[in-house]
Amino acid sequence: MPTVTYRGRWPTKRCRFGTFIRGKPETVTQEWVESNRQRLNGDPDMTIEGDLNVSLDLDGDEQPDSGWTRKQLYEWLTLHDVRARAGLTKAQLLGKIRDTLGIEEEPEVVIEVEVPAVQEEPLGVTVPEPEATEEAMSDPIIEDDETGDAETDEVTE
Repeated sequence: MPTVTYRGRWPTKRCRFGTFIRGKPETVTQEWVESNRQRLNGDPDMTIEGDLNVSLDLDGDEQPDSGWTRKQLYEWLTLHDVRARAGLTKAQLLGKIRDTLGIEEEPEVVIEVEVPAVQEEPLGVTVPEPEATEEAMSDPIIEDDETGDAETDEVTE
């Protein structure tokens, strides 16, 4: 059974996945470790001992795939004399493995679906346009430049 130990600065640590006492190993199940692995690996104060580090071979072909852990991907690359710098992501490691094996990435399949256009029907609400009256059109407004007063001039024919 795996054990998780808190080795941090404070006497106790409360976190999303439990409460731990500094220096006291807590026995947990392998399933618990798998479900909390990302948080545990991201916390430098937590150590996992007795971890089976089980990986999942998604294809069942014994070749590295996304079910493998980063550590196992590094080990596979080292075993095959491929240098990989520290800090590579899992996707980058899988890319190096594909390059080593000569496997080309499968192109993404894009399915285009044509959606028929929907005709919009009016809701029955109409907004009346303002009406122009003959009276308003015949009397232009002219502002006096000096006083700013508006005057109307009648148009004579």
